[in-house]
Amino acid sequence: MKAETHPWEKIYAENKWPYDQPISGFQDIAKVFQDHECKTILDLGCGNGRNALAFENENLMVFGVDIALTGLQMTKVRYAAENQTARLLQCDFRAPLPFRKNSFDGLFSTQVIHHARLEQVRVAIQEARRVLKSGGIAFISVSGKLDEDEEFEEIEPNTYIPLAGNEKGLPHHIFTVEEVEREFGEFVLEDISVRANGHVIAIGAKNRQSGAYPQPHLPRRRCAPASVRPGEKCLANRVAGYHRRAGEHIVGRHLANKERNVNYEIKKQRLGLHINRVRLFLVVLDP
Repeated sequence: MKAETHPWEKIYAENKWPYDQPISGFQDIAKVFQDHECKTILDLGCGNGRNALAFENENLMVFGVDIALTGLQMTKVRYAAENQTARLLQCDFRAPLPFRKNSFDGLFSTQVIHHARLEQVRVAIQEARRVLKSGGIAFISVSGKLDEDEEFEEIEPNTYIPLAGNEKGLPHHIFTVEEVEREFGEFVLEDISVRANGHVIAIGAKNRQSGAYPQPHLPRRRCAPASVRPGEKCLANRVAGYHRRAGEHIVGRHLANKERNVNYEIKKQRLGLHINRVRLFLVVLDP
């Protein structure tokens, strides 16, 4: 399923996503991140940025990824309204994430990774572990129950596709608590709770993985390019080869609203190491 035809792209493009505020219990999650001295957070499936910006306002450095380009555009506008710089990348959680291992102190993903067949969900779980530092904290929620007023077709055990509605054709893997314990077994599971009358299973976990890089890394390879129509303004979603030292975080200046290859001076957010020049291939959005 291509990014430009993905149901979530259509949902955001047609403004059919009704949620604009951070999730319930957000402050508790932010406090756990802070108590564990998490500084860099990956928001896996950030959508319109409602949670990403809220974490940012709690002095956490958030990196948002999503398959829906329109959702990322909404996030960028949301950040710009508060004079903040969004760190966003378009990519698909069903494939390996474009980050090096041990890149983040924390990971947040709410009602995202179950939107796939089980084999792809397992990829997302393994990638979450890979990019999370040793001892890193993860908050992930998945679906535990189908909506009773919708019609579904089962395409594999416990995986269904809606036959109508906004998410028509999009797989939904429905978890049980026992399956959560099994599939997330390589994490240290701190808490599993069933919420919203069984529709949501929330997972609080810590990564077992050993070894860590000192700071987050920018994408190590090019993501699948978004479909860009002539004259269309869009968000930076491709990063070509670059040179940097471990531990750098780089934020490029905004370019004109067209694609171009440019060698330019970068704006620096120092995390303890010096940064040189980088060569980026960007498509950018003006808010």
